[in-house]
Amino acid sequence: MADITKRTAKRLKQYLLSDESVSAALLCEPKGTLGLGSIAVALAPRVAIQALADRAAGSELAAGGAAASLPVGTFVLAVTNRRILVSKSNGLKFEAPCAQFDFGSVFVGELRVRGLGRRMRLVFVDGSAVDVDLQRGQPVALVESLLGKVVS
Repeated sequence: MADITKRTAKRLKQYLLSDESVSAALLCEPKGTLGLGSIAVALAPRVAIQALADRAAGSELAAGGAAASLPVGTFVLAVTNRRILVSKSNGLKFEAPCAQFDFGSVFVGELRVRGLGRRMRLVFVDGSAVDVDLQRGQPVALVESLLGKVVS
């Protein structure tokens, strides 16, 4: 997966403030589904989409807190110069932002290599957290520097 920051900025332009710009964007997939979506949807679309949604719904998102405001399924985390926007997306199609956070309310927790990608923990100021899978080639280090890192 390539860096989708420019594509995200273009697609979310109508939702940005006049002096706001996208600094970095990550395509986040539910924990344990990295790459499965595209393969499974190609083989059996209806069954695969439901199975992936069920798997995502059983993740930490059900735990509550700010983490519960993230969409079930694949989403884009867009870090702008003013805030953090979350939009349900498959990387090509973008919906209107469904959540937004101020700087200092979302941090990068644990980050580790996992199979063909990385697993990143997003930690919220209220103590809730969620693990997401990321494909390689995304600006993870930039997002980590913009959001800050929490050491557990």
